[in-house]
Formats: sequence, structure tokens, C-alpha cells
Amino acid sequence: MLEIGIRTELGPRLRTYATLLPLGLGDLDATIAHEAADNPWLELVNRPLSGLGGDELRTIAAPGPSLLDHLEAQLAASGVRGAVLRAARYVSEALDEHAYLRDDIATVARCADATQAQASQAVALVQRCEPTGVAARSLGERFRLQLDEAGERGSLAFALTFELDALAAEGSASFASARELAFDELARALRRLRACDPDPARDFARTVDRVFPEIVIERDGDSLISSIDGRFWPDVRLASLEVTRDLSQPMRTARSRARLIVEALTRRKTTLERLAVALLDRQRNYFISGGDPRELLPLSGRELAREVGCAESTISRAITARYAATPFGTISVRSLIARRPGAVGVTTAAVRHRVSELIQSFPQSSDEVIARALRLSGIRLARRTVAKYRHELGLASSRERGRT
Repeated sequence: MLEIGIRTELGPRLRTYATLLPLGLGDLDATIAHEAADNPWLELVNRPLSGLGGDELRTIAAPGPSLLDHLEAQLAASGVRGAVLRAARYVSEALDEHAYLRDDIATVARCADATQAQASQAVALVQRCEPTGVAARSLGERFRLQLDEAGERGSLAFALTFELDALAAEGSASFASARELAFDELARALRRLRACDPDPARDFARTVDRVFPEIVIERDGDSLISSIDGRFWPDVRLASLEVTRDLSQPMRTARSRARLIVEALTRRKTTLERLAVALLDRQRNYFISGGDPRELLPLSGRELAREVGCAESTISRAITARYAATPFGTISVRSLIARRPGAVGVTTAAVRHRVSELIQSFPQSSDEVIARALRLSGIRLARRTVAKYRHELGLASSRERGRT
């Protein structure tokens, strides 16, 4: 990721926690084993992953979902049909390993047998899918997609996404001076940019063919419950070494480091437990439905942070490379973060699907009539928004539909 001038300094306790929180079990196991090998104060009591063979790993760990599968499920639920859907599927398949789109619009149109207008609609459709930022053509566009979703289009951070190269070349102080920006204002905008995700597709299977879900959502009779699966977490504790007055400084430093590791692992467990409870509470209908994307409620990282009781940056780390075992299979935790459309209480995919259903049921109805019908079910959309969704779905206007 582009390194931007100002860095927020973290204390050793928070820095250790921030390092361990986003690690998947494989990386966590390796990191703790390395720490224990170098630190006599850190005793590795049990390392469950090290005793598992390949066959056992395949039995215990479910394969991770691919980004292509995740996008296809959203495209199928979008209600879009025809050339736009065909082009959107091409776009999904054309993404590189970091989910960037390297093909231009003309190439997409030619390869998908679509017009350039349809290809542009297809790119926009994939860019509205989760995780936010896929199908971007640059890092700047990726950050713009994420800031736009957060309602920050008019912010300084959004404007800076067009100036990332200049920021890297000039440095923050020179950049601010040349553009007569207050340095503290620029610093705030840069902190916001650093909260954006430069690689939103990292959670999805690429070369890795197995994952270990740490969050579990399961049925308990007629209810659903959440829990944490810590069977494969490395078990460490402070070693029982004698502490004397003449303990050397390197040994004192190692002892402090060991304490930070043990404390960070405990805090990591607490965060994941709270995260599991919050996700089940907010997306209960989604789990009950067996994973129907139309049942996903709007949920931002900021809202989830409030429910968990932590910073938004902590949530971003907590959902990184994190998976949940559910009654309908293993899913990425990030896939439960659903964007909010112009309607209240439902996601864009659900609203678009409802617009498609109404148009198919009442083909002579105008966009205004469809908007009124949606309002009766509690979905408030302007006529122009209905027209926008209809256009994205590849559906003709009521006047054109009346001629067929």
C-alpha cells in the first residue's frame, strides 16, 4: 500500500494487539511459535496446528469461498439480466489477484459482446458489490468507492484520492504548504485514508484451499447461538522463571514483551466473542434464511464498531481474513457487512430485486407508480432512483414495455 506521510504512533500494548488481531490461525500459530522460540519468558504450552496432518486439516477446515463465487451470488441476486449481466460476469472473472480491473471499457465490451454503455453499467454493478472496492482501476478509485459508500464524497480525504502520487512524491508537509492546506486538516484526512482497505479481497480464497473458522453460528434447538472456536489457537503463558534484582535489561525487555503477547491474545479472544454476538444480533434473519443475500441488513463498519464497543479500525482488523462456520457453510465475516442503499432498513440487492419483481408483476406501471408501491412496504425511493435501478437491471421504461 502507498505509504502516506504522517503515521499515528501506537503504544507497545496497542501495537501488539493490532498486529495479532487480524492474523488468521495459520499466521497466528507461526507468529506465536516464533515469539516463543526467541523469548524465554514466553512458554508455548500447546500448538494444536502443528500436530495436524494434511488429511486431518482437510477434514477440520472448510475451503474458503472464492471472490468469484461471492460476486456471482450478488450478481444473481441483483435482478440484472441480459448483456449487462454477461458483461458483469466477465468483469468478475477478469479481476486480478488483488481484485483490480485491468481491462478498459472497450475491452470489456468486446469480450462480453456488449455495447460500451452496457460495459460501463457492468463495471459499476460489480463495483457496488461487496467487498467495497473490487473492480477498481486504481488505488485512488478503490478508496473513492469506499469513501463514497461511507457518505464522504465531499471530504478532503475523497479529494486526496486524486492526488496520491503527488502526496507520495512531495511528502505531506510540502504538499500541504503548496496547496495552502492546514497541516492538521491534512493529517485528519490522511488518517481517514489509512482507514480505507487497499486489498478488500484478501479474505477470499486465492491460493489457499482451507481456512479455520474462528466464529461459529449454530443452531441450538429452535434458536441460533454464537461462539468462538479456539480449538486451534496456540496456548501460551508466562514462563515461571526466577526474577532477581540483577535481572539484565534484555531479560526485562523480553519479560515485558511476553506479557504483552499474552495480554493481546486474551484481548483478541474477547474482541472476537463480542464481534460474533453483534453479527448474529444484526444479521439473524440472514442466518435463519440459510444465507439469502436479500436478508442481509445494512451494516457498516462504524455501526458494528459501536455495537462491539471498539474503534472502527479495530473492526477492520477483526474481520480481516476471518471466517465463520454457519449452518449453511463457511463464509467470510466481511461478507456480513452489507451496504445501505437509498432505502431504509434493507440492502441495495434486496431493493433492486424488489423493483424487478414489481416491474415483472405490473409491466405497465411507471417508475413513479413503482416508487409509490415501494413506499407502501416501507421502502422510500425517489422516482429517479427507481429509474436508475431499472436501468441497471436492463429493463425498459413503462412506455417501451407497453409497445411490446
